[in-house]
Amino acid sequence: MDKRPDGGWGWVVAVAAFVDNVLVDGVKYSFGIMFVELVETFKSSNSATSWILSIQVGVFCLSGPIVATLVNRYGCRKTVMVGTVFSCTGFIASSFSQSLYVMYLTFGGMAGFGFALMNIPASVTLARYFDKYLAVATGISCMGSGVGTLVFNPVSKILINKYAWRGTLLIEGGFILNGFVIALLLVQPGTRKRGRSITITDENASYLKDTEIEGSPLYPVAMDTEDDYMKKTTCYPLKMTEGTSTKLSSGVIDSEQYTVNGNVLSGGKSQSYNSEDTFIELKSDGIGSDGHDNVKKDTKRWLSLAPLKNIGFILFIVSSILIEFSLNTPFAFLPNMMKGKGYDAQDIVWIMLIIGMMSTISRLVIGFIADLRCINRVVLCNSLVTITGVWIILCPFCFNFESYVAFAVLFGISAGSSNSLRGILIPDLFGVEKIADLFGISLFFSGISAVLGLPVAGALYDATGNYVTPFVVAGIEQFTSGLLLFLIPVALKFFHQ
Repeated sequence: MDKRPDGGWGWVVAVAAFVDNVLVDGVKYSFGIMFVELVETFKSSNSATSWILSIQVGVFCLSGPIVATLVNRYGCRKTVMVGTVFSCTGFIASSFSQSLYVMYLTFGGMAGFGFALMNIPASVTLARYFDKYLAVATGISCMGSGVGTLVFNPVSKILINKYAWRGTLLIEGGFILNGFVIALLLVQPGTRKRGRSITITDENASYLKDTEIEGSPLYPVAMDTEDDYMKKTTCYPLKMTEGTSTKLSSGVIDSEQYTVNGNVLSGGKSQSYNSEDTFIELKSDGIGSDGHDNVKKDTKRWLSLAPLKNIGFILFIVSSILIEFSLNTPFAFLPNMMKGKGYDAQDIVWIMLIIGMMSTISRLVIGFIADLRCINRVVLCNSLVTITGVWIILCPFCFNFESYVAFAVLFGISAGSSNSLRGILIPDLFGVEKIADLFGISLFFSGISAVLGLPVAGALYDATGNYVTPFVVAGIEQFTSGLLLFLIPVALKFFHQ
C-alpha cells in the first residue's frame, strides 16, 4: 500500500478532525441540558424524551455502511458537505417541531445521519495520512469529543436561558455549518500539486529507464499497492519546460498506460496538465507480487463486504459490540448510584468532571506514548481496554468520596486512552486499503449494542434492585472485549497462513 506521508497536510486534517468532533460530539452530548426543557414543552415522560438521543446515536452508528459506500464512491469532502446539510437541516427543522415524534425524525434521524456523514470521512482521511504518528494524530482528533462536551454544555445552558431551546437549536445549526470548512480541508494524500502548464505525449511510449531530462534525474519516489487488485504505481518527478513533449523510452517498468497528475493517458493522446514539478505515474495492471494476474477495477466502488471474511475483523466487531454494551454504564448510572449512597449533587458533579477531564487529557498523552518506538500500540490499546473492565467492576464497591475520586481518575484515563487508541487498531491491524469499509461495518455492529446497552443495564437494575449487578456485568463485558482484542494478531497470522 501507499507509504503514508506521516505529516505535512495531515496535521491540518488532524485539526479539522478535532473541530469535527467538537461540533458533532459537543452538540450531541449537550442534549442533557435541553432534556428538561423538552419534557416540559411536550409534556412527555423521561423515557419517551430520551428516545430522541437514542435514535440519533443509533442512526449515527447504523448508517456506517452507507457512509462508507458514499466515501468510496464520491470521496470524503463531498460526503462531509452532504452531512453538514443534513445535520443543519435537522436542527433547524427541530426548532419548529410541535411534536415529540417530529423530533425523533429531525433531531434523531436527520441529524444522526448527518453527523455520521460528517464524522466518519474525517477519521478515514486521518488514517490515510498517518502511520508512525497515527496515535498522536488520532489523540488530537479524539480530544475534540471531550473539549466539545466541556464547551457546549455551559454554552447550551447560556443559550437556552436567553433564547429558549428552539433558538438554541437554530444557533447550533449555524455552528454545524462549519462542516463546509472542515470538508474543504480533507484533502487526500498526493492530490495537492499546482504549477505551470506543460504538454506530455505518450506516442511511442512503452518503457521508462533511468535517465536525465534537462539535468533532472528520474527516480522512483513511491511504490503503491492499491486495494485488492494489487495495482502497482511508481511516481517519477520530472522537470520540463513549458510546451515541450517527452518520449518515454526503453527501461525498467512495463506499462501500456501512464498517468500524469492523476489523469490517464493512453493510445497516443496528447494533453496539457498543470504542475510545477510534474509527476508521471506508471500503472502496471499485469502481474502482482503474488504471481497472479491482476484485474483492473474502478476505484469509485461501492461497499465491500470482504472484511467480514476475515476472522480477525470478526473478533474486532465482537469486541466492539461488548465495549458499546458496557462503556456507557458508568456514565449513565454512576450519578444515581452516588445519590442513593447519600452524596450531594456537588460531589457527583465533581466526580463526573474529573472523569471528563482525565478522559480528554489522556487521549492526547497516550498518543505520544503509543508512538514511541519501544511501544506496541496494539498491545497497549488491548491492555487499556481490559483494565477498564476491572475499574468498572470495582466501581460499585467504592466506600467514600476519595475512593470515587480514585475511580474517576483511573477510569477516565483508561477509558479515554483506549477510546483514542481503538481508532488506530483498524489501520494498524487491517491496513488502509479498505479503511472506509472497515470503519463503516464496525460502526454498524457497534450501533446495535449502543442502542440496547443501557436498556439492558437498566433491566438488570430493575430485576436486582441494586447497581452492583449492572456494573459487574458491564465490567465483565469490557474485560472480555479486551481479551478478544489480544486474539486478533494470532487470528490474523493463522488466517494469513
